[in-house]
Amino acid sequence: MWFEEGFCFYLPRKHLLPAARFAQLLAVEKALIDAHHARLGEYPTWQFGLPDQGAGFTEALFDYWRAIRAVSLLVDTYTRGEGKSMLALFHTWKQQRDQGMRLHEFLSDALGVSEADQQALWLRHSST
Repeated sequence: MWFEEGFCFYLPRKHLLPAARFAQLLAVEKALIDAHHARLGEYPTWQFGLPDQGAGFTEALFDYWRAIRAVSLLVDTYTRGEGKSMLALFHTWKQQRDQGMRLHEFLSDALGVSEADQQALWLRHSST
């Protein structure tokens, strides 16, 4: 679910906002992730929605900020801004998901995501 939600927020922002505004929005969301990480971020990204059990507005948004950040890093760094390439990989994973590989593992392998980015994307999010 993290990928779908993150991509749905990433795509219109990336294509409708001026580049400087898009970067500014990502920076603000990164600051929000960092500010709330100690209290909310001790679970992997793929457990999207874990703290959102009536806890509050910030808790609900925390996963969205993380998902958007993950998708942004993957698309902008590992597919050179090609959203269609990322969607193609997602569809490939969906066709192969009965093989038991989680999406984050599939994308890490397919894109050659660095160890540092994997740690930041899937677990902490606060160091990058």
